[in-house]
Amino acid sequence: VQAWYAGSSGTVSDYGIMLRYTSHDDGVQNAGDPNDFNVLYTGDYQTAAMRPQITITYWKADFNLTDGVYYLRIEYDGRYMDSANSGGSGTSTLRWSYGGAKNQQWILARSSAVGYYQIAPRYNSNLRLTSAGDYDSADVYVSDYAGSSNAQRFMFVPFSGRYFLVPANTRTRVVDGLGSNQNVHM
Repeated sequence: VQAWYAGSSGTVSDYGIMLRYTSHDDGVQNAGDPNDFNVLYTGDYQTAAMRPQITITYWKADFNLTDGVYYLRIEYDGRYMDSANSGGSGTSTLRWSYGGAKNQQWILARSSAVGYYQIAPRYNSNLRLTSAGDYDSADVYVSDYAGSSNAQRFMFVPFSGRYFLVPANTRTRVVDGLGSNQNVHM
């Protein structure tokens, strides 16, 4: 902790953890504002076991996947990532029952950015899997190859014998198939 925020009373007696962003601009305060912070705290506890704890886990991506053709199975319901009707640029990716066709086959190739892969549908290697952005329910679709676009680079992060698929244009979201519709999204 670089400094504790004192508040209007001038003191803080609670145990806690404070994260301060010295150059973060949240749109409300001025950049570099000394009170630009996030705090997790609880009331005074007599024992350390009762105090708040945070565990920080660092992702370690798997950079050793072999370039080649893969089926991408979605853990949520066992369906597979499918480029709808083998469509062109802008086509949604869906979760669909296994069919084995080329619209469910994906070509993984290491990207020029270390640790990332570009993913192309097997039926058209000029398209790339693309993340629409860093927000909840952002679409994941295929679009024309855009060179070094972070929206078209993905990291495979191992977890309990499976992988999280993490786009380079976000570090806080993963590709998933949750939701009431068939679309694959963030």
